[in-house]
Amino acid sequence: SPRVAARNAARARSLLGIASTQTVKIIILKFSRSPEVFRQALMEGLELSDCRQSLINAGLDPKLSSGAKAFVRPEHFEAMCEAIFSTHI
Repeated sequence: SPRVAARNAARARSLLGIASTQTVKIIILKFSRSPEVFRQALMEGLELSDCRQSLINAGLDPKLSSGAKAFVRPEHFEAMCEAIFSTHI
């Protein structure tokens, strides 16, 4: 799963002594309605295509099992998953 892969990557960085000094700010937006046109804009629109493709190339899925959509750099995916998990989305 993408979450397991992200955790494994973090463990590997830790074991190799690669420290992250960067602070990542995760913004979580919740929408009460999600019409098809909104989903299409997020999942098929040109504006987010580079972001989606970067995740896919890294073996990550921009659509989480919860139905939430992720638009982050692959190296921020783990932090985003932790933020999503802590807010029960």
